Amino acid sequence: MKYILIFCFLCSSIGFSQSEENVINPRIRFSKMDSKNIESEALLYTISSRDTFYREELKYLDLSDFQYDKEKTPKLFSHYKKSVFYRTKKHSKKVYRIFQWKVPVVIYFDKEIPNKIKKEVKSFYSQVNDIDNLSVTFTNNIDKANYRVQITDEIFSTNSKTYKLSEKFTVNNYFFDYCNYFLINDNRNGIIGCSLKINREQLNNNDHLLANIKQGIFLSLGRFFLNASLMDESILTNLIYENEKIISDLDLSILKLHYYQLYNRRIDGTDFETLLQKN
Repeated sequence: MKYILIFCFLCSSIGFSQSEENVINPRIRFSKMDSKNIESEALLYTISSRDTFYREELKYLDLSDFQYDKEKTPKLFSHYKKSVFYRTKKHSKKVYRIFQWKVPVVIYFDKEIPNKIKKEVKSFYSQVNDIDNLSVTFTNNIDKANYRVQITDEIFSTNSKTYKLSEKFTVNNYFFDYCNYFLINDNRNGIIGCSLKINREQLNNNDHLLANIKQGIFLSLGRFFLNASLMDESILTNLIYENEKIISDLDLSILKLHYYQLYNRRIDGTDFETLLQKN
């Protein structure tokens, strides 16, 4: 008999500026497997030093086969590369790589968040249910969650002052002025947990709270960067996001492209370009 380690929800790995109070305890169990079943898919997986499974023999799909409106494809790829790699390549001074959730996302809301807002967020993210390799659900039990949306009295820096858009920020809220998210990741940029913190006292009203929760969840699904070049479009990676009931076609397509396949190693901008041009 052979013991195979089965990953349930979270592994105890710290990513970015994650603090202990944001971490949900890891849940790991052992199962017995007959070593004669060598053809079993479970034996095709290896475990990293931080307890995430990867298929070592996985071959990456050709991204040029990604199905999307041909006229809109150049804009999608351009926006995606800015939002994920921040215009960096393999030999850039600072290299940004793809971050993907490697486990189902299970979100828990703190009790301070109004029920109406919880309901609207759940309805909003039901629109991603058909995206391959991505699962987003909600729970009322924090012990079953690996994602926490919480109210905090922490004061966040006013990053919007760095942009020459002050007249717009007097009406709309720039996400990182009032919120931040903290990812838990493994050593191959696989996301396994998150805490989304929001200072409700700094926000003007519940509409802004709702918009910030919607945008924060989206950004944390891929460690997406905000894009200053798309100010005229109300999309979730915009510097200014206005509340919408429908996720835009561009936003959904970004998620579909991001989770078109799961990578078992770190992928930078140069790797991504290679996959786009692969024949």
